[in-house]
Amino acid sequence: MERLSASRLRKLLHVTAQVAEFRELSEFRAGVVGLVRELVPCESASYNEVKPGASAIVVADPAIELTSESVELFGRLSGENPLIAHYVRTGEGQPVRFSDFVSQRALHRLALYDHVYRHIGVEHQIAFVLPSPPGEVVGIALNRERHDFTGAEAATLDLLRRPLRACYERLTEREHLTSLLSAYEGEQLTARARALGLSEREVQVMHGVSDGASNAQLAIGLGISRRTVEKHLQHIYMRLDVTSRTQAIAQIQAAGAPVRSPAPAVSACAPSRRRSP
Repeated sequence: MERLSASRLRKLLHVTAQVAEFRELSEFRAGVVGLVRELVPCESASYNEVKPGASAIVVADPAIELTSESVELFGRLSGENPLIAHYVRTGEGQPVRFSDFVSQRALHRLALYDHVYRHIGVEHQIAFVLPSPPGEVVGIALNRERHDFTGAEAATLDLLRRPLRACYERLTEREHLTSLLSAYEGEQLTARARALGLSEREVQVMHGVSDGASNAQLAIGLGISRRTVEKHLQHIYMRLDVTSRTQAIAQIQAAGAPVRSPAPAVSACAPSRRRSP
């Protein structure tokens, strides 16, 4: 490994300490690019979750003006990226550069360059990979237009990759456990609400209420009118002898019942919605 200067190592220690402060995977996705750029200057950077040849989720810094069309194109053409192709072929995650695999002339012949990179000034790229699900590449890419990345910068990113991997794995596991807990609590809410005599639709309404959904969000999520949502809530309040959402949730949570299969839940966000070049 290339020898790093004392000042670069001090910056690396500072950034590593900040990595440990991420508490949610969404925070990591949104904030990790800024931390990486503190160590290695570049014109643009992004966190990427890519299914090569299919789709991509790109969390880019403001320097990249990506449209939904360009993200879609990147997902479909991502297999042409020599770094992604290397990761898919070898399973290795260490930092690598365009120049490790192709000349700029060869890069310019790629459809990926013509349709995506050319428009956002990507001539040089260095990237490394985090633990990735099968068939997917999760990584961080840094881009420059004029000057390639140095060996010292690659060595710096390789050292940073280790705490980032550990943090990403911790947060991914936390998200998985949170999802399991949410599903379990949803099953309990369903069973208790049914035990109190609520109908199937009223149980669905209470799932949305417990997630913090507004009447408008409930109406969109359930495909009914806001007025119908209000009628369901009125009936729930009468049946439970309460006068508010908070009291209704408390009443259901206080009821005991065996766990049964949950009714479809309504998210606090309106219906449906994965996840950086």
